[in-house]
Order: sequence, then structure tokens, then C-alpha cells
Amino acid sequence: METGLILAGGLVIVIGLVAAGAFGGTGVRRGEARQDTNVARGSAGVGKPASGFSDAVGSAERLRSAARAAYEMGWDKAELGGKALGKCHETALVNVLYERWRVEPSAPPANEVTFQAFVLESLPFNVLPIRQGRTAMVEYMVWREFPEDADTAVIGPAVQQAVGRLQTDSGPDVAARLKSTPMPWTEFIA
Repeated sequence: METGLILAGGLVIVIGLVAAGAFGGTGVRRGEARQDTNVARGSAGVGKPASGFSDAVGSAERLRSAARAAYEMGWDKAELGGKALGKCHETALVNVLYERWRVEPSAPPANEVTFQAFVLESLPFNVLPIRQGRTAMVEYMVWREFPEDADTAVIGPAVQQAVGRLQTDSGPDVAARLKSTPMPWTEFIA
């Protein structure tokens, strides 16, 4: 699997992020991944109400819980669709961003461009092992709204590790190209 980054009009477009078993799914069997995601399961799941972001206003801990629930919701959707582990992880990460977007009163309806932006924003967390990627995404969501309450000791090293993996796959100039994207996580690229 090759990860390709193309610079187009100032934006980095991510092509071929995850193939079956790539990055997040590497070395994890389906049962282990399912058990791993159940750690933060709470009350979220298939057929349950929305993730809880609308109730997360004003509290870093409620935001963490809502992000975990949105991750689980996305994982469940992908798993029910028969997706491979890497795709379940990617779908879950994108769902965290989508669910947060959805509760913003001023947010326009999501479209293909919106979802491509979610894929790009979730990129560093998607190329990490599942557990690490999920944990870093949750803290990243907290950091975006409550920077003083986020565990940046989780986010920073995770982003650095992800950039290192991408550089191994796509070349040493990846960090500079990623840093030029309008994603908040680029602040953690050294």
C-alpha cells in the first residue's frame, strides 16, 4: 500500500489512505480490535442516539466522552458494513469529526468536500495503531476546544510518530507539505 500526497491548489489531498489492514490495522486481529474499542464503549452503539456532542458544551470531560462515543458509533457502522479493521478505524475517526461538525448550529450540511477535509484532519490518527490513534483523536478533540485541559503529551508525540510513518512511505518533504495544510494538528509538527 502506498500513501500518496498530492499538492493541489495549496491543499494536500490524501489518496489511498488505508488499504485493508494498512497502518491502524497492522498486527491487530479483529477480536482484539473489537475488545480494544469496547474499553471506551459507554452507551454508544448501533441504534443509539447521537454521540452526545450537543451535551459536551463547556466541559472537557464531556467532550472526551462524546468523542469516544462518536468513535464507537463510527466503528460499529463500518463493522456492520463488513469493513476491514483499518477501514473501521478510519470511519470511526472521521465520524468523530463529523458528529462534532453536525451539532454546530452554523455548520452547513456536510458534503463530499467536507468529508475529504475530515479524512485529512484525521490523517495523523489514522496512520497510528488503533488504540493510540483513538486515544490521540479524543485528546485532539479536547485540545481544539479546551487546550488547557487536553493531554498534549498524548497528541504531540502521536502526530510526530504519524508524520514519521508518512515520511517513511512518501519521502522526507512530507512534514513540510503537511505543515502547510490548514489543519490544527500541524502545530504539533516539529
